[in-house]
Order: sequence, then structure tokens, then C-alpha cells
Amino acid sequence: MTLTELLIAICFMTTLVSATATAHHAKAGVGGYAQGIFLGLPLAFCAAAAMYRVVMRIGAATQSSPKWKENLYGCFLLMFMFLWILFSAFFADRVVSIVRHLVT
Repeated sequence: MTLTELLIAICFMTTLVSATATAHHAKAGVGGYAQGIFLGLPLAFCAAAAMYRVVMRIGAATQSSPKWKENLYGCFLLMFMFLWILFSAFFADRVVSIVRHLVT
């Protein structure tokens, strides 16, 4: 497993855990947890799929580049991945919170 695959898996799990943590903090019960999981799974899948596509496209575009340019893009890509994980967790938290307020 490469670092990229590990970060994609972390993105998936962080988004899902953030969505279910919203129900935990709201003390919403079993229905709230189910709602968090139900909304968190597609959000987590989309966040991980988007990250995978960006990484693969940038990786394919930089294969024929000089080594220094490939390393530079790799550093920027790693920073993007960390920021994307934070953004997807925040986004999942907000979406689940908004839906929970609209439903109840």
C-alpha cells in the first residue's frame, strides 16, 4: 500500500467518522447514527474518489517531467491531500448537521 492509497483510505474514514460524530455530539440516538452513516457513506466515497482522480491525473501528467519538477508537484499534492481530508471532514459535519436540523 502506497502513501497515496493510505491517505485516500484516511480521507474516506475521516469523512465517515466526522458524519457520525455529528450524531454523537447531538445525542441523536440510533436514528441519528443511522442518518450520519447513511449520509456519510456517499460523502466519504465521493471525497475519496475525487482525491483519487486528482492524484492519478497529476501523477500521470508529471511522469515525463524532470525529477525536481516531479518532487515539487509531489509536495504540493501531499499538501493538497491533507487539506482535502480536513475539508471533506468539515463538509460532512456541516451537511449532516444541516440535514439533521431540517429533518427534526
